[in-house]
Amino acid sequence: MQNRPISLKEVRCMDCNNLLAYISEEESCIRIKYKDLFVKCFGKVEIICRRCGKLNTISLNKIRF
Repeated sequence: MQNRPISLKEVRCMDCNNLLAYISEEESCIRIKYKDLFVKCFGKVEIICRRCGKLNTISLNKIRF
């Protein structure tokens, strides 16, 4: 069995284009990393941009049970 790399899509701020998170469709999660904090979220996430302060909403369409 081959270990293929997980593809990640960048999620950027709607106002200033700052990188906020990555979406992993294989894992059905949103990955957020800031300094030594690493979080995986499932579902809907609201992130305040560290550069401009805009509230950004990220949601996955897949429902997780």
